[in-house]
Amino acid sequence: MPDTQKAIDTLKEEHSLLRLKLEASEAEFKKYRSDTKTWLKILVRGHVKKLLEDMTNQSAPEDDAVGASSLQHSDQLVGQSLTEEIMDPPFDLKLLRMKTVA
Repeated sequence: MPDTQKAIDTLKEEHSLLRLKLEASEAEFKKYRSDTKTWLKILVRGHVKKLLEDMTNQSAPEDDAVGASSLQHSDQLVGQSLTEEIMDPPFDLKLLRMKTVA
């Protein structure tokens, strides 16, 4: 009986350690996801601004309002698509959690 209790206690300790590792991994993933989303927005926004500047330099001055409108619209589209992609990661954390707990 003492061996059984010792084995149970060992399994409980291992389970709590695995749970802590999983929580740390989830927190790290969320931070990485947030950082990645921010950097992607910055990169895409910079690229779009550069393209619009190049187009504006070649076009008439009255087209500036259209360029600014296009930039704002592209920011919205980029933000929306990035949010959709990043919020749906290639793997499911809930499934990973269920497998770890089980």
